Amino acid sequence: MKEVFLTKLKNNQYISNYLYKEIKEKYENVIPDNFYLDKYNDKILEDEYQKNKAYFDNMYIDIDKNIHLDKEQIKAILADEEYSLILAGAGTGKTTTIVSKVKYLIDIKKIEPEKIVVMSYTKKAVEELQKRIIVDFGIPACVTTFHSLGLMHIREIFKNRKCYVVDDFTRNQIFYDYFKEEIFTNKNKTKDIIDTFRMIKTDSLFLFGKHFLTYYKNFNTFDEYFTQYKKDKISEIANLDLELEKRIDKLINLENPLTIKNELVKSKGEAIIANFLYKNGIDYEYEKIYKETVNDNKTYKPDFTLNLGGEEVYLEYFGLSNYKDNLNRYEKIRKIKEEYHLKNKTRFIKLDYTNNENLEENLKNELIKMGFVLKPKTTREIFERLLDNNPIAQIFSYKNLLYEVIDKIKASPY
Repeated sequence: MKEVFLTKLKNNQYISNYLYKEIKEKYENVIPDNFYLDKYNDKILEDEYQKNKAYFDNMYIDIDKNIHLDKEQIKAILADEEYSLILAGAGTGKTTTIVSKVKYLIDIKKIEPEKIVVMSYTKKAVEELQKRIIVDFGIPACVTTFHSLGLMHIREIFKNRKCYVVDDFTRNQIFYDYFKEEIFTNKNKTKDIIDTFRMIKTDSLFLFGKHFLTYYKNFNTFDEYFTQYKKDKISEIANLDLELEKRIDKLINLENPLTIKNELVKSKGEAIIANFLYKNGIDYEYEKIYKETVNDNKTYKPDFTLNLGGEEVYLEYFGLSNYKDNLNRYEKIRKIKEEYHLKNKTRFIKLDYTNNENLEENLKNELIKMGFVLKPKTTREIFERLLDNNPIAQIFSYKNLLYEVIDKIKASPY
């Protein structure tokens, strides 16, 4: 450690706070008199900035000429710390700084791409980083969420066991299966639960819906009860078409849009496409992994894989709105996919985001042109599917209570 410090000092190289603190604690006598770390590093960063300015000015010239790194971003990239905290507001270029740091480490510091891991908390942020690092710059670094990286290591440790993340949908399904098979079939057990919580609070409606409390005794299975619940629920709605439109509109305008089939999709446009396919009786799978790898052995997941008489048809939605400030990247991604399908002579539908155009009408025309026959579902069928997505609606609060108790037990030190 002492040798590293002296070598950096001798060669006028950046000295990290971590290294300086270690030296000050263990070998303070090697630190020169009147040495001020911040002043020293400021000079080093200014020299490095001048030395590498042309490199950074041209970093994005082939990707997007509108992207320019300012001096503060460049100095943040050049700082050679064990860890750095960069505080900046939304839209100030944090993602661009991270991407540029990766590029700099490979080009200038000669770090192997396979040794670089880029992590973020959200899937959306990771997708943006992947587009820039992997697609734009062609850097095969590992870009992942913290959860995905953890899961990757868990799978490596438990090679002979199936490992997967239990998300909210899976957790709800576990509860649903347990409730309908272990509790609902035993009416005495169901009544005991209801009576127990009624003792805690006079009105147990806070845990069980009014419909459930009124009718659960009339059915042998939960499926029979839920079928009746759907009928009763729909019969209460005065204007089913209007209510359906409101519910679907709410789902597709969520921050993370949901489809009628309860799929989490990347954009409102994809949700509109998925819903049109479902409403018109066209079988599809969202982001089904393509049977062959493409472009340097990479996994390819078309937006939609449709079934036309046993033959697969691939549908890509080039959502231009996701690339507002980067038409070059949009065109690059689009070109790669179009050329691949052309080369392999696959049946391929492409849809673009276009202002003032009806996406559903464009999709309809393309489907008919490809040979699909539209078989529209009734409003009632579609509404029932929406209700099917949440079979635990009447016992939702009870489920939440159980999981809250479980979480508290798991978090308890006793």
